[in-house]
Parts: sequence; C-alpha cells; structure tokens
Amino acid sequence: MPATAAPEAPAGSSPCEPEQAHPHDTISPVRARPRPTLRQTIGLLLAGAILLSAGLVTVHSYLGSRRSLLAISHVLIEQDALLVREQVRLFLSGLRTTAEATLRLLEAGLLHAEDPLALEPYLFQVLSAHSSLSNLGYGDEAGGFLMVARQPDGSLATKVVRRVGGHPQVRWRFRAPGASVQDLLREAEDPDDDFDPRVRPWYVAARAGRRIGFTDAYLFHSDRQPGLTLAAAHRRGDGTLRGVLMLDVSLRDLSRFVSNIQIGESGRAFLFDRRGALLAAPDGGALHVPGPQGPRLRQVSESERPEVAALGRGALFQSELAAGLVQTRTLRYEHGGRIYIAHLAPVTVDQGVRWGVGLIAAEEEFLGELQRTHMRNLATALGLALLFAAGGVLVARYIARSLEALVAETNRLRQLEFAASAPAAGPFREVDEVLQAFEHMKTGLRAFQKYVPVHLVRALLAARHEPMLGGEVRELTLFFSDIRGFTTISEALSPQDLAEKLARYLSVVTAHIHAHRGTVDKYMGDGVMAFWGAPEVLPDHARLACQAALRCQADLRELWQREPSFPRFATRIGLHTAEVLVGNFGSLERLNYTVLGDGVNLASRLEGLNEPLGTEILISEQTARRVADEMELRRVGLVSVRGRQHPLQVFELLGERGQVSAAHLDRMRRYEQALACYESQRFAQGAALLEDLLAEAPDGPARILLKQCRACEASPPPAPWTGSIQLGPLGGK
Repeated sequence: MPATAAPEAPAGSSPCEPEQAHPHDTISPVRARPRPTLRQTIGLLLAGAILLSAGLVTVHSYLGSRRSLLAISHVLIEQDALLVREQVRLFLSGLRTTAEATLRLLEAGLLHAEDPLALEPYLFQVLSAHSSLSNLGYGDEAGGFLMVARQPDGSLATKVVRRVGGHPQVRWRFRAPGASVQDLLREAEDPDDDFDPRVRPWYVAARAGRRIGFTDAYLFHSDRQPGLTLAAAHRRGDGTLRGVLMLDVSLRDLSRFVSNIQIGESGRAFLFDRRGALLAAPDGGALHVPGPQGPRLRQVSESERPEVAALGRGALFQSELAAGLVQTRTLRYEHGGRIYIAHLAPVTVDQGVRWGVGLIAAEEEFLGELQRTHMRNLATALGLALLFAAGGVLVARYIARSLEALVAETNRLRQLEFAASAPAAGPFREVDEVLQAFEHMKTGLRAFQKYVPVHLVRALLAARHEPMLGGEVRELTLFFSDIRGFTTISEALSPQDLAEKLARYLSVVTAHIHAHRGTVDKYMGDGVMAFWGAPEVLPDHARLACQAALRCQADLRELWQREPSFPRFATRIGLHTAEVLVGNFGSLERLNYTVLGDGVNLASRLEGLNEPLGTEILISEQTARRVADEMELRRVGLVSVRGRQHPLQVFELLGERGQVSAAHLDRMRRYEQALACYESQRFAQGAALLEDLLAEAPDGPARILLKQCRACEASPPPAPWTGSIQLGPLGGK
C-alpha cells in the first residue's frame, strides 16, 4: 500500500466531481492611498510629551535606583524559577497522562499484560511517540518483565524476562533506528542479567499502596544511568496487585532541558531532590560519581560548577533540605569574591515527592546597563504619566476605531469561517496591512482545511473540549477499508493519473462516512480508517457505520458503470464495535484525535479477511448483534486469524433489510446450514450442500468451507473440535 494519502474531501462536496472554486476566492486589489503610520502618530505624541516634560523633572536618588534594580533582579529570577517549575510540572504531567491511559486499557482488558507479544507493539508505539521517555515496561508478581528501551543510537530494543524454576531468562530484541516493532535486527540472551522487577524501587513503591507515583532518583539497572520512574500499580478487582507499569525518565533529558535556562552570562538553573541529589545539572554536568559501593548520585554540594557547590554547602540550603523543601527562598551569598543571588522554589512532583528548583546569578550583572537605563527612565516617568493620561485617552479612541475591523476578522477566524470578504480599509498603514494579511491567511486556511477535518474541530469547539493529552474509554464502531490489488493497479497508471483517480475514489468513501456522521481518522495510502461515536455520541453508531459501508460499495459500482475506463478499485471493508480509548494522543506539541485499543487491530484484521474469503464487507459478532434487526447478514463462521489466540465469529454484511433479493438470501441460508454441518462434524453432508451451492454461483466462503469439509472428511481433526475455519497465511494482515 503506498504511503501517500489523498486529501480529505470537504463536507458537502460531491464524492466524484472536483471541487469548484468559490466565486469570492479572488480578492480585488484596493487602491493604496497615503496614510500615516502608527509609529509616526504615536511617536510625534511621545516626542511632544517628552519635550514638554524634560525641563520639569529632577534626578531621583541613586540609592533608590539601586534598591529598585535589585528588586527587579529578584523578580526576574523568581519568574525564571516559576517558568522552570511549571515546565517541569508540564513535562511530568504528560507522563502521568500516558500512565493513566495505559492503566485504563489494562484494567478494561483492552491490553493483555500476560501476553508479551500483544503488549509489546503498544509499548513500542507509546515510546516512539514520547521522546521524553527512556524506557517503558511492565513487571508482574511472578517476576516476569517486558520493557521497550530507547538505545543511545535512537533505536528501540525490547527486553523480555521470563522466570523458569525461579531463575530469570533475559532476552533482548534489537532493531535498527527507525525500524518497526516487527523488524528485528537480532536477538540475544543475557545469562548474566539477574533482573527481578519485584525488587526494583519502582515496583516496591507501587506495591506500597500508591496507584500512580514517581520514585526518588536512582540508577537504572540496564545502563547504570541516573533517572526516575513513574510507577502505576495494576490491580485486580479485589485489590491484589497483578503487576506494575513503569515509565523511565533519564535525568540527562532533564539536564538538557534546564541547560536552556540562562540568566545573563553567569546565571544557571538546576533541579535537586529532598536528599540534596542533583536531578538536572547546569551545562549538562555529570549526575553521578564513583562510590565505595559503586556509582551514586551527585549531591548539589558536589556540583561541577563551584558557585552551585558553594550554595549546596551553605547552612541555609541544608536547613531547607531538612525542612522538606516546603517554601520559596531568595538569598544572597558570596563565592570567589562575587555576590550571587539564589532563588530556591519547591516543586511538588507527586504525593510525598517534592523537588527543588534552584536559580543563581551574579548580582553585578543586574547593576550595569540596567542601572543607567533605570536612572534615565525614572527621571521622566512622573511627568510623562500625567501628560499621557490626557493625550492617551484621545489617541486610544482614534486607534480603537481602526482596530474594530481587526476584532471582527479575528472573531470570524475564531469561528473557523474562512470565506473571502471585501477587505476593510484601516486609517493606519499597519492596520491596513494586517487586514490584507488576514485575507491572505484565510486563503491559506481554506487550503489547509482540506488536510484537517474542520467539522471535527468545530465539534470539539462546540462541546468546549480543550485539546488536552489523554482520552476516555467509549464504545465505538471502527471502520477500515482497503483496495484489493492496489499495487498492481498503480503500476499501470502514471503518478499524476493515479493521484487523480485515487482522490476521486477516496472522495466517494469520505463523503459517505461524513454523510452518516462518522469521523475520518486517517488515510493510509489507498486505505481509510474511520470511527463512529466520537466526538459526537451516537447511540446507533453500528447501524450508521454499516449503512456507510453499503453506500460506499453501491456508489463505487455506479461509478464503474458510468465510466468503464475508471480503474476497478475493488474495496474491502471491515467493521468492529468495541470499547476503545478515544481522545487526543501524541506529544505535548502536536496532538492527534484518534483511538487506541485492541479493537482497532481487530477491525483491521476483519478488513484483511475479505481477501482470502472473497467478500466485500465483514463485520464482527459485536457489530452483528447491534444491527441484526436492521441488516441482512451471513454468518461466515469462526475464523482463525494470525496474531490472535482465539478465532473470530465473522459475519458478512449483505445489505439492509428488504434490500437483498430472496434468491440471494436463500443461498446465504443454505451456506449457514452447511456451516452448521461443518461445526457439528457432519462433513460429508456439509460438503454436499456446498457443492450444490457452488454449482449455482461462485462464492468465496462456500469454496473455502467446502475445502475444509473435504480435508476434515479425509483426515478427522484432533480433539477438541472448535469448528473454526483455517485460512492459512492469508488469515489477516
């Protein structure tokens, strides 16, 4: 399947015809006329005020200026400390959101912790999406452990610990940088690794009672690098512990973050915990030192920066540690003949876990140019304030009238209204240029809305859903579609022709998804993923999804009848209804409104089953139960699918009630009779029914079931008999 996805068709457009240009998309140029600039108008007023007040002011005292400058320096440091503290909270809250979402999936049974092969792809995808995480894993009460770890070269490796006779068996699965979870580079045993998750600090902390909480900083087992862990306890319904989810954060990443905070030439920021250990060192210094018992965390008093170490050795700093980092402090101290300002502020990381933020800067950096500038500005401040009180009101009124048009345009953009309009002319050149820029921006947004589902954004805004990281468990109906033999078809078309044909095809599918109130999640080359039931709550989401799938197939057949030369994009569709996690996922900088959970994989598997079965639309048993009274269905049977332990009960969607011919329904019922014979091990009787059925018309499921009956008749299957249909290597993607 190609990696390039066609753009989503805008709501309301024809699924087969190209979009027509809006009659107002072309903006007529406005004749320019000379206007005073905003800088000129305000500048003249300022100049007059300064000239009038220059002879009336006196010089304020130097000591008062010094006091003010020192107060400003304290405020600046406090503001930077607040910035670091809030950024740390934001950094850690994103980890907690990821842990909460994963724990919900585990508790809801959408992820199976006891099956490493099923859990590994999920951990791999989460770690790929969260660059702030070093490792992500799960340990259980039996001593088993699964972890996906970020390697120094950026690749993701998997560590699997199984216990045999009480002894750990450790196996690593290595990949190349950027490789998928299935693309293994090599596997290796580690007989010297005696890792037991149950004795690690994060597991012990989770067992102690907290549902989700951070550990103190410690040295990781695998690479002996310093870090901390967010541990999430996974418990059974009776409260007993099943296992612990762990999210590792390397302290090197925190150090890179605080190294970007700089105050003047000498000012630096650092993080420390209640034990006085450095969590993030300025300039990325080393965070651990050798010790008699092996490497240990470096203390603030052992910092590689002398001024930080001097602060750490001070009595006030030590008393703050003893008090538990409960209050904010600003102090002055001397080191190396220079006076430093230090600001210490607590950061509550979790219940019972508190860190400290430290910022230091040389006092002299705030008393140079700032002092001279302050003296000049302070001398004129009082006179300018009096004169501006009168003149400012008049100017503000004049400016306000010119900004009304900007406010109106801003409100239109806030409502996501991008239609072109005749631009208003502002009294100032800058305002006029901004209004023109608004029109150019709307032109760009009209093009951008073809890539972003604007109806989804409007729905989220109308529901007052702020786009925050995380989601909720909700029952949805999931939709996957794909084109059979797309690679072969694409080889016969030029790239431009292929893009145009694929765009028309995807427009048909998209139009019916939107018409039946579905949400397009993403395009995957020639495939489409969509879902019903979010963000809009739809009680009949399963019925709407089935109707959309049927209309897609019907419209594609009509398209081929009208245009015989149009490529035969034979479409396969899979539908499944399940409880999944839906919401905003991704990174702190970029979110994607999508769904997560095992139900997504099952819906994709159903779409892939169409190829070996020769069907067009397959639905799961969960979807079939919800639409059985409104849709005509054929029970295809229990089908074994690669990658799943248990076979799936699969149904074929034939059409809506009353829309399928009696003859076709009769053939489908006869197939189900043969299926019942197969499931009760009456293979000869089932084969006879299927041979009669295939003599009338070709049918993919009947052909496969006949082959199964003959094989079982020739070689009776071993007990226990499940009645499942084996599709071989084609049993799902």
